[in-house]
Amino acid sequence: MAQFVAIAGMAISALSSYQRGKQSEADGEFMAAQQEQQAGQDRAAAQRQAIEDRRQARLAQSRLQALAGGAGNDPTVVKLSSDIAGEGELRALTSLYQGEERAKGREVSAQASRIQGDNARSAAYTSGIAKALQSGSSMYQQYGGGGFRGAATRG
Repeated sequence: MAQFVAIAGMAISALSSYQRGKQSEADGEFMAAQQEQQAGQDRAAAQRQAIEDRRQARLAQSRLQALAGGAGNDPTVVKLSSDIAGEGELRALTSLYQGEERAKGREVSAQASRIQGDNARSAAYTSGIAKALQSGSSMYQQYGGGGFRGAATRG
């Protein structure tokens, strides 16, 4: 009866380690999916900000033209308009760059979460195998190796 209890305990321990490993892998994948979703949101927010930066530049140019009145061809007005357009584009591209960098950081974190989940799964599987081998070794020592001693003493 003790042998059966030991075998059942070994099986439950190995199954528990296996389940823990599967859960760790699933947790890592879930975290990675969330981080990838956030990366997409970072990119979208940066695109919206770039659109707003360009809109603000167009508004500033429009105000400049309104204040200049009929002097739209004046070299100073043309230079200011060009400067405003350049500044607006610089701000838009900076917004896109910053959003892309945030997104890349989240994607790296997602990859790290997957690796961490895979490593935890592997460690749990290895632990389960080690426990099963340790239990088998203990049973072998406790119950005499399956009865080979009797055959050796008869010879």
